[in-house]
Parts: sequence; structure tokens; C-alpha cells
Amino acid sequence: MRKAQWIVLTLVILVAPALFAAEKFSQCLENCRPGNNPCTQCCLAQQDKAAQPCRDACSATERKCVEAAPAFCKNKYPNSQQDQRWCIGSEEAKCQRTGRDCRWNCGRQDWDVPGGCPGEVLPEKCPFDCQVWNSASKSCIGPRMNGCRH
Repeated sequence: MRKAQWIVLTLVILVAPALFAAEKFSQCLENCRPGNNPCTQCCLAQQDKAAQPCRDACSATERKCVEAAPAFCKNKYPNSQQDQRWCIGSEEAKCQRTGRDCRWNCGRQDWDVPGGCPGEVLPEKCPFDCQVWNSASKSCIGPRMNGCRH
């Protein structure tokens, strides 16, 4: 039963991105100057806010899992309180590990964020098809000619 809850939670988290996001977190960071500055701090704050519902869902599922452990263990070991205590500790530890891993993964997703941070420079379309946008230099790099892409 608990495995099914984690599967549903994972699907909801991965399939339900923010509806009105302007860009991905990674793109927001790429659009900022390197280093710790107001732009990168803004992107990180937006990422943190976007990930919070995911972390909340992980914590809620973890709580339900921990709360279900005593009944699960009582049914599994109806005649031994010692086995029940061991089982409860073991099940709670599994719930906590899974919850911790779930929350950690929430922070590692490339969430949709509003963007528009101060100092953010959006990528530009390069005038020649032999050039590509370089997010570090905030400029087009490569030969000033066409004919590279067929």
C-alpha cells in the first residue's frame, strides 16, 4: 500500500509542473552572471518556492507512512510485542529515509520558475546560423557566416 502511495506522489510531482512558468530554473541561472549575485539569489529563491509543494507532499506522505507502521507491524507480528517494536522502528526508518530522499529530489528538479530576475540577460537569436549563444559571455560565438546548418 505504501509503495503505491509513493508511486502516485512521484507521478504527481513529476507530471504537474507550474502552469504559468516563464522558464526553467537552469535557464534562469544561465541567464545570470556567474557567481553569487542578486540574479542567482533570485533564481535560487524561485526554485526553492517552486519546490516547496513537492517537499510538503513528501513530508505528508512520510507522516502517513510512519502513522501506518504500528498497525502494519501489529498485523504482521500479532503475538510478539518485541517483534512489533522492532518492526515499527524498522518501518519508521524506511518511511523517514524515503521521505528524506523524496525531499532531496524535490530540490534537484529543474522546476519551472517565473524568471525575470534583476540582471538576467535572456538568450538572443544569433544573426548567423554558424553561431551559438554563449550564456557565460552573453554573446554569439562562432564564425560570422551562414551555411553551417542544413
